[in-house]
Formats: sequence, C-alpha cells, structure tokens
Amino acid sequence: MSTSTELQDSPVLAPANSLVAQRLFVHWTMVPVVACFAGFYTYLSYIPLFYTDIWGHVGYGKWMLEHRTLPTEDPFLPLSQGMRVVDSCWLSQVFLAWAESVNGAEALSLIFAVTTWLTYVVLCRAFYLLSGRISLAMVGTLLVLFTTFGRHGIIRPEIFGSLCMAALIWMLVRGEPWRSRAVSFVGREADEAKQPWALWIGIPLLFVLWVNLHGSFLLGIVVLGCHAVGRAIEVAWTARHPLAVLKDRWVIRWAFLTELALLASFLNPYGVDLLIETIVFGRNTNLKDILEWYNLKLIDAEGIQFALITLLWIALYRFSRQRVSIVDLLLLLVFGSGVAVAIRIVAWYAPLFSLCMMPHLTDIGVRILDRCQERFALVRAAWAAQPKLLYSLVCVLALWIGIALSPAGGHLLGAQPRPQESLYSPGTPRAITEHLRENPPRGLVYAPQWWSDWLAWAGPPGLQTVVSTNIHLAPKLLWDGYMRASKGETYWDDLFDRWNVQTVVVDKAKQTKLTSEVRGSAIWQVVYEDEQGIIAVRKNSIHVGVGSAAPKKEAGQQ
Repeated sequence: MSTSTELQDSPVLAPANSLVAQRLFVHWTMVPVVACFAGFYTYLSYIPLFYTDIWGHVGYGKWMLEHRTLPTEDPFLPLSQGMRVVDSCWLSQVFLAWAESVNGAEALSLIFAVTTWLTYVVLCRAFYLLSGRISLAMVGTLLVLFTTFGRHGIIRPEIFGSLCMAALIWMLVRGEPWRSRAVSFVGREADEAKQPWALWIGIPLLFVLWVNLHGSFLLGIVVLGCHAVGRAIEVAWTARHPLAVLKDRWVIRWAFLTELALLASFLNPYGVDLLIETIVFGRNTNLKDILEWYNLKLIDAEGIQFALITLLWIALYRFSRQRVSIVDLLLLLVFGSGVAVAIRIVAWYAPLFSLCMMPHLTDIGVRILDRCQERFALVRAAWAAQPKLLYSLVCVLALWIGIALSPAGGHLLGAQPRPQESLYSPGTPRAITEHLRENPPRGLVYAPQWWSDWLAWAGPPGLQTVVSTNIHLAPKLLWDGYMRASKGETYWDDLFDRWNVQTVVVDKAKQTKLTSEVRGSAIWQVVYEDEQGIIAVRKNSIHVGVGSAAPKKEAGQQ
C-alpha cells in the first residue's frame, strides 16, 4: 500500500561546473537548521549529571574493568546475594567507566551530549528523506524532542539504545521506497525497487552492537516484526487471498530481516538467556514502585504530552490526503499500548510516532508551503535562492560556536573547568558524601535507593547499601521491607536490626516521616544534618571516626 503522494521538488542546484561545488554549496535554509542543532548541543552539554543510576552503571563498568569478567551477582549489594545478574548493558557500562577513568565526570557529560545530539541528527536525516523538505524534517524532530523532553536529564545506557533506534529508523526509511522521498527512489515503484544490500548487512551489525549496549534491542525487533506483519496484512487485504502473502517479496524480506535481527541478538555473553531476561524484566513486581514504570495517567506531565500528540495524530489523519499505512498503524498501536502500561516506553514511542506521522505531516505541510509561495512573492524569491558557499561557511561557523561554548570546547580553548555545582545536579548529596568519606561507616548502610548508587561510587571505599537502583535484583521480601522502612512505617527499626544496618542516611525532602522517626528514636543518634538529609548511627556503636554525639550541621544551618 502506498503512503506517499507527489511532492513539489525542493529547490534544485543550478547546473554546476563541478561535483565539488554541488557537494559544498548549501541552501540558506540549512543555516537556521545547523544553528538550532549547534545550540541544542550546547544545551545538552550543560545538563548536570543526575544522582541516580548513572553511578551504578559506572560502578559496574569499573568492577568489570578491574576483574576482567562479568558479574554473576551484584557486587555492591550483600543482601541480594543469590540473585543472578544478567547484565544487558555491560558494554555501555564498560565504556562509561573507561571514559570516567580518562577525564572524570566531564567525560560522562560529553558522552551524553554527543550521543543524544547524534540521535536527533540521525532522526532529522531520516525525516528529511521522508519529507524532502528540511523544514518539515525539523518539525518531525522537534515533535520527538517535545514528547521526550522530560527524559533528557537522565543519563544512562538508554542513550545508546536511543541512538540505535534512530539508526534503525534511518535504515527503514532508506530501505522502503514508498517511505523515502530520496532522489534514488523517485519514480520507482515499490515492487520494482531493490532493497539496499546495506540493509542486509547493517541491521545484523546494528543488533549485534545494540544487544550488548542496552536491553531496548528487543523493541527494535518488535519494530521489524511490525513491518513484516503489517505488510502481510496489506498484501492479504489487497489481494483478497491469504496465500498472496507468501509470494510478496517485501513480506519475505521483512520476515528475513526480523529473523536476522533476532539471530544477531544471540551474540552476547549470555546467549538466549539475555533475550529471555529482557522479555520477563518488565514483570518484576518491584518495578511497580518506581515512577517511570507507572501506568500512564493523563493528569501527569507525560499523560498530557501523550494526549496532545494523540490529538495531533487525529488531526493529521483527518486533513491528510495520504492513505493510512497498516505498518504505521500497527507501530502506533503496539508502542502506544506500551506507553499506557509503562510511561518509560515513551522514549521509544516518540521517534516512531514522528516516523508514522511524517507522510501526513509532509502532505499537509507541502500544501501550506506551496500556498505561501504562490501568495507571497518574498517567500517565493527566498525559496528559489541558489545555494552558496557562503551559507556553508556560516553553517560551519555556527557549529564551531556551539562546540566552543560547551564545556568540552572551553576546555580545548583553555577555559577553567566548570564548578562542581554545575557539573552535578542540585539533588546530589555531595555534602553528605563528604561526611561519610571523612567518617567511614562500619557495616551496612541504609540509604534511599535513588542515592545509593552515588554513595557507593563517591563515598568511602567498600560502602555497601541495603538496595540500589538495581531494584530488580532485590528479593521480594527485602524490597517490601525497604519500602516500609523508607516510609517510616511501624517496625522500621526492627527491619534495620534484621539487616544489621549500622548507619542510616535519610532524604529529608522525600522521607519526612522516616526523618522524624529516626530523630525520635532511642536507638539511633543523628551525627550529621544539612538541608538535604541526615546521617544517624546506632548509639551503642558511636565511636571516634563515625561521628560525635552532637549532630554536625552544615555551615550556615540553624
């Protein structure tokens, strides 16, 4: 089923005297696009490092580099012994740990900025192939940015999975002639077009890398499967005969590509066990207590964003002259249902949503742009302007400014490193960590799971906590007990006795009841307090090196 209509061609280069001129000269419309991407890179480079699971991933990577093997159990959680670790992002963790060893936290910030920036560049390129207009490609890219904006502050191996998904989308657009508006496909029928051999090579290589970088590789296989199933439904419906599916070359091709991706995903240290673990991961009951695994609610920020883009979906289908592709509809329904079950899936739904909306956005957008050219002579003259080398030089200048204004660019130019307050997010318990380094705790430490990875990474060597952000590794009884204790419910101190906890770290803002309970306890003594939290130790274990009887307060605190 075709999903495209004829488009007016974009401004074409005037006959050039050389191929070099054709490659170096760009249209003026590229200048604002490049400027936007340069500014976006600068913005990404200044996002502070969050205090949650990024440090757990770096810690895992450091452990693997030191021991030259993969962990079979969590090396930082003694209460989770016996829980098997199937590390679906071991390669990302090793890479992050190596980068941190080279240039500290600034290297992690640089990796995040470059990877996220490349993700959007690849998506923009794919959307340009879909639309043939750079302005419409930017609209599709901004739509992805709007839908996933709330997730930009979290730095984790997921960013590599997002880049792999963007690469897969680009391959899909290049591989489907009825999607792409690239010059190489103009005037060619879908049945006559040959699938690029790069697709047969690129998809297996992509999934070999993806399966070792992040568990989202499974969603990539689902995307390919939707193409195979959707194409089969289209062919069967058009031919009015189910056996026609077996004769359609594109059904066979997508089925083979799906199988190739599945086989490539077995090339990992765990083999088929990684695929099984990824499939059942979302069924872990501990995840229901984590925000990003909540069901979608329309009153939340993610729910409002989802509702808005759904209204856009309806509007585009209403006014577009394009026929609806079964493949696109299947992708939207499958991944939209995933968002409804767990809001975390919105990170993968957003680029696929733009992919499916681009044919309709292009149909409506081209009509609007053409009408503007007909009515306004200034717009027509601007659009008809010839590409120039000057515009190319301005684009290079914009990119250089964006790089120079970033922390990494400033470092290359001799600027002073940015202060710690700018490098780490405001919620990072740096003062609490400094106190623990000066007064190393003895025994197990209770800390909120969102601080545990940071404390284990930046705290004194050997610090171990009750749980961490790897909540799927916590036994059910342990996790339920942790949740009760974190809320300050009855018998919280009995749980600490059972776990042999010697030091308690509490987040005052998010654990107000537990903070009050610890302060009023006859067993625990607060030895440090600041605006973020408190540190308490057992009264019968207070000694030199752990804390004093009177709580130490941060300078300036009353």
